[in-house]
Amino acid sequence: MIIFTVVYSVDCPNFVDIEKYLPTGWHRFEGDESRKTGVEIPWTGGHHAGLTSTLEPQDFWDFVTRFNLFMVRDDVDPWTIRISNDSDDNCLADAHIIARPDNPKLLSIENWQILKEELLRQFKNPPTPIRKKRHERVLLKQLLG
Repeated sequence: MIIFTVVYSVDCPNFVDIEKYLPTGWHRFEGDESRKTGVEIPWTGGHHAGLTSTLEPQDFWDFVTRFNLFMVRDDVDPWTIRISNDSDDNCLADAHIIARPDNPKLLSIENWQILKEELLRQFKNPPTPIRKKRHERVLLKQLLG
């Protein structure tokens, strides 16, 4: 099985209740004092939260779908995935994910690339069907249950 470590950042304007964009039970390590402004954040003032959690596959799926997040192809770091929302004018959310198998024998850059491509495919808007090779199907079954 795969374990997802997620660092999640949310920014919204003053008139929006940031709590509706935050998962419960996560560790909050940043608040409004860490708020940024600029090109990425189109409003001054507002609210900010930074949270982190470690999730099993079903919890990760629930998180991504609940907050309407989409995978972003970001090849800066081959070991991470970036997800964000792009459909909510009142919230900017971004998360960086590190996924690691609970079986160290499955940890390799090749296996990670297979998993990363599958996650990019599943959480694209809309998902795109793809025919996988047998070894990729077996690996994904091992990692994702």
